[in-house]
Amino acid sequence: MVIVEDGVLLGPFGSAFHATGEPGADLLKAKSDLAIAIYTTIGRIGITQKEAAARAGEKPARISEIVRGRFNRYSLDRLIRILNALDTDVTIVMQPRDESARRITVVAASGA
Repeated sequence: MVIVEDGVLLGPFGSAFHATGEPGADLLKAKSDLAIAIYTTIGRIGITQKEAAARAGEKPARISEIVRGRFNRYSLDRLIRILNALDTDVTIVMQPRDESARRITVVAASGA
């Protein structure tokens, strides 16, 4: 099965993280999606990374790391808290797992 996400062909694995076959690929993909959401939210609301850091109670260097893709050391909870501080709600949906589905999926709401 070939997966296409946001118009990008991801191949049969679903993401570069899944392509490695490493355990934890779902978690890395979720963190990546949250980091992208932080980046796009900062742009959408028209603030600087420094202003985003102040709102989130983080050091500007931490926000810079996250938006540059160095998010691995940050927990899902911390990334979600940063989004919440930027007036963005995060909803977690639990459902029975389909054998072909990934276990963790982050989906941006329309307009986000």
